[in-house]
Amino acid sequence: MHYTRRPTPMKRIRLLLIALAALLLLWVAAALKRVPAGSEGLRVARDGGVEVLPPGWHLVGPRARLIRYPSGDHAFRVPEDGAAFVIFQGGDSLAVAFEFDLTFPPGASEILYREFSQDFDAAFAKLVVSAAEIEAASRP
Repeated sequence: MHYTRRPTPMKRIRLLLIALAALLLLWVAAALKRVPAGSEGLRVARDGGVEVLPPGWHLVGPRARLIRYPSGDHAFRVPEDGAAFVIFQGGDSLAVAFEFDLTFPPGASEILYREFSQDFDAAFAKLVVSAAEIEAASRP
């Protein structure tokens, strides 16, 4: 007669606790996000609520996302490489590139999110090029 031992209730509880601990570690690993130095993070909840996060590690949670924005002094070049062509009212064109030194005060990420959504770099570049095109179109 072959006899197999059934796990005792204590072993079942131990296995259950190990499984729960592993799931908790996986959740923490998935929810833990880093905001690099020179940046600010913005935790955006599904209900639209936002919270500004300083540089460092943060538990963002599964129902929220983290968007990173510049903070402090930053230099920007639009476009990043090469030049953008601006066409004047008379049909002439000019290749231009813009360089900016901007300072973002603490807490500015919430305003940037409201104005530029989540892709600040692309939206900022589009705004600069659009402003240059409007200015060039107004000149003869």
